[in-house]
Amino acid sequence: KSVSTSASTSRPMGSYKLFAAQANAPSISSLSAGGTASAGKGRQAAPKIVWLMSFPNSGTTYTLKLIQQYTHTTTATNYGNEQGRHGTSVPIYQHGDDSSISFNGPFWRHPGQPRPKDFVLTKTHCGGNAMVANPDGYIQTKRSFDVACRTGNRLWNDTKVPVTYGRNIVQRAVHLIRDPFDNIVARFHMRQKNWKADPKKAARLNVMNDTKQGFQIWCRDQDRMGRKAEAESKWYDSELWEAAREAPCHAEFIRYTWWHNHAIEVTAELKRFDLSYAKDLTGHADRQSTTNKEEIGYVLPTLILFYEDYEAAWNQTASQLLDFLRLRPSSDDAVPLEFIPGKHYRHYYAVEDMRKIRQLIKLVASPATWDLLSRYF
Repeated sequence: KSVSTSASTSRPMGSYKLFAAQANAPSISSLSAGGTASAGKGRQAAPKIVWLMSFPNSGTTYTLKLIQQYTHTTTATNYGNEQGRHGTSVPIYQHGDDSSISFNGPFWRHPGQPRPKDFVLTKTHCGGNAMVANPDGYIQTKRSFDVACRTGNRLWNDTKVPVTYGRNIVQRAVHLIRDPFDNIVARFHMRQKNWKADPKKAARLNVMNDTKQGFQIWCRDQDRMGRKAEAESKWYDSELWEAAREAPCHAEFIRYTWWHNHAIEVTAELKRFDLSYAKDLTGHADRQSTTNKEEIGYVLPTLILFYEDYEAAWNQTASQLLDFLRLRPSSDDAVPLEFIPGKHYRHYYAVEDMRKIRQLIKLVASPATWDLLSRYF
């Protein structure tokens, strides 16, 4: 597929990222809304799962609401408590004989809305993003990250129950990336909202307020709380420890970078033969004529989506996302969700601090991750 370029950068705006793989994976193309092998009489086949993989506060809510409003179809989520209804979560595959598919998710975000036919965008934050002091609480292996991407909760009689579904139902992924400097400040803003809602913590807003100074105080507090555990952690070697000590909010930037490392690794190993994807890339419509299946067919088709491209080139970015999901606007005069520009926070950082953060991110990032993140430096 040809890819348009953003007006603000020479890098590809959003792109199908190809990961070579050589394994045949079971297809769920015939799964129904009931989770069975065929839709059955009078029952619509369920759409295939497309992960929306996002580090928290990187544009998840806007992306989901854009799809819902512009196409007038529901999205999905790993987190059944977000379904917008009380009682019991409604899973996508809800009538199947296999209870591991039926009850473990994902779940419709808005069960009463029209449902997409081919693919449903499904929210997952995976794991490794918790704001905790001890690295053992946020550093994950590739395997544990993979499991976390498939883990969420369901509501059962108003009670949250943890659930995990199988790898075989995930057919595509959208990997959402935001400028790390903006993403971490947005996480600070979310923390402020949580403090405001908690009378026991609301006083923190007097000091850690929504200013450059308030953010820097919060960073220093985060750095102080994690210092002892990091110094003793098996995850921090001497080189990482030295780089982390120099960078403000270092644990947040380490979480961010490791998260994207794992997102790339996990999608690279989730192997699917997606015939339509192979056709997109080669023009061939059948398996016999697609001679390069090992490099083209057996991959998890993944769309790399940069949050900033909503601002720089909205039409191209939204069109590419809809094309990847095989969706279209609900009508010719459908009104998309407005994107509010200007949520940039580099002025919250000193120039020297930004240099130290860059060094830290480059040290932690895999080559594939740095290739994606280097546009921000």
